[in-house]
Amino acid sequence: MITDSDRYRQDKSPYERPNFPYRCGRISFWGKPCSRGPNGNGSCGGTSECMPYLDGERWECRRSAQSGGPCEEGPLPDGQCCHRHPPCKPVPTLRGYRGRFSMLVVALILALIGAFAMNGDDARAISSISPGALSSGHAQFTGKQGCAACHAPHGGDAAAWVRAAWSPNGLTQSCESCHAFDGPAAAAHNETFETAGNQRRTQCTMCHTEHKGADADITKMADPQCNACHKTTFDSFSSGHPAFSKNYPSRRRTAIAFNHVTHFNKYFQYKRYAEQKPKERCISCHDARQTSRDVPVRPFEETCAGCHAEQIPKRDLVIFTVPEFAEDPFDAVAVGEACGGIAGETDKAAGDDEYLSVSEETLPPIAVMLLDLEDGEDADAYAEPVGGLVMAMIEDGVEPFVASVEGRPDSAMLFAGLSPELLRQAGCAWAANQEYEAQAEPSAGGWFADELSLRYRPLRHGDPVVKAWARLAAAGGDGVGEALRDEIFSREKGPGACAKCHSVNVAEGEPGRFQVAWRFGARSNQRHVRFSHAPHLNLLGLGKVCETCHKVDETADYDAAFKHFNPLDFASNFKPIERTLCTACHAEAKVRQDCTLCHEYHNGHSFNRRMISAGRDQKR
Repeated sequence: MITDSDRYRQDKSPYERPNFPYRCGRISFWGKPCSRGPNGNGSCGGTSECMPYLDGERWECRRSAQSGGPCEEGPLPDGQCCHRHPPCKPVPTLRGYRGRFSMLVVALILALIGAFAMNGDDARAISSISPGALSSGHAQFTGKQGCAACHAPHGGDAAAWVRAAWSPNGLTQSCESCHAFDGPAAAAHNETFETAGNQRRTQCTMCHTEHKGADADITKMADPQCNACHKTTFDSFSSGHPAFSKNYPSRRRTAIAFNHVTHFNKYFQYKRYAEQKPKERCISCHDARQTSRDVPVRPFEETCAGCHAEQIPKRDLVIFTVPEFAEDPFDAVAVGEACGGIAGETDKAAGDDEYLSVSEETLPPIAVMLLDLEDGEDADAYAEPVGGLVMAMIEDGVEPFVASVEGRPDSAMLFAGLSPELLRQAGCAWAANQEYEAQAEPSAGGWFADELSLRYRPLRHGDPVVKAWARLAAAGGDGVGEALRDEIFSREKGPGACAKCHSVNVAEGEPGRFQVAWRFGARSNQRHVRFSHAPHLNLLGLGKVCETCHKVDETADYDAAFKHFNPLDFASNFKPIERTLCTACHAEAKVRQDCTLCHEYHNGHSFNRRMISAGRDQKR
């Protein structure tokens, strides 16, 4: 044993190191300490015999050889050790008692210094033991509280100072009174990681220390600070940094389905589009004046309208179509009274007993939803509801339609501008088993009836009525099934051709709901990476220089990603960017390459109301 060079390894020896402030409390009734020992804060660390390790998809027992090696039962399905014991009460070691005594002596000395410093007419003599001036940012928000704004014991008596000597540092909680984050403040990167063992708690003072003077930059971080926590360490970005991910910087399909390959190599080569062809690649469509992480696309009217504006009004929104009836669902007398004799001109009113429906169509998906039907093909099921709807159109105009969408998203906009007189005229013709003959189709778009259908023609790009129906289809709910969604989000036939360009994505964590990407781009989900195009464009220039980094991938099946609703199943239009491209400039003796140049530590940093109110109090 004495010749074994590893005899003091933690999995072999129960030797208790003298620099530990606590020792295991199980010695008193087990006769030996547990293999893990107490935690640094004095809590029991041996409630379980091991900390299971996740190897791929299987948890493995990591009980030490000294404690009997891996157990037969193995870890529980949730990764917890199956051998758990009640916690013990760790006992302070001699070093622990010595440390507390030393702290007490130091506290007494400081108290005496404070007492002597305050012993005089000028109370400001306490400044002789001040740790230093606050940074200019924090000095504005301490207000009348002074030191107590961050250090709670300063607001108490001598007993509070003594208690603080034996209590954990509470400065992180003080920071949270003004600073807010997108995630747990004391968790690494304000995020709860799924990987076992990474639930490390941090304190603000691990990276930010005050009292360095008014001009101090307490937010500045050095690379060694990052390496202190990360398991994978490296010298610098140009030397040892891990390779970028396979599709970097792409994480999902684009919001707008714009295929750079087909547009530049095919469509822009057509003579009829010669006037619309971009004069400059990249910056003809992307607005380089507003560069940040993304370079936004210029408005539709400046980029796409020349080719696509004329396609929008060619895609009507079909609300209702008179379906084929096996038997006449209308009462001739009621129709005659409501329509003023229009029905008297039909063959049925003239005494012809044989009924032949003027329509051979089925109900469109929107009408199926409005009438709360299973489908639009069962004539026996839809005859009575359709007859009732048509009669309600004649008598009440838009009201039956509005009532059927009450409580739906954008319900006020779904039938905006629909004329009651149009419904009455069309309804009377349909109730008389006739096709409605419109005086003229709308030249500028809007609501109209055409033969057997009630339709809406988009007025322009971003038409509010079509967008309202698209939001309803995306929100789901009663009656909004796959057929209706496919009708509105069809790239080939959808109303207004919206889905031809705007991607429709499954809403994360909300089954049955979808989101339409109405705007270019989406907020990046790379929570710890930051990048700005602005300095790169200032250095490299505009235009084709963009393709120094962004190289079009002519082999990628980009369009396939827009044939489904999963935004994470995609092929980028561009080749991935590799680390070596960045290290051409960001390397030793060249451009800076420190960690914080590209990586954010905090997520969603903001200020809460207390900070604002404290600043106002200070100004008063």
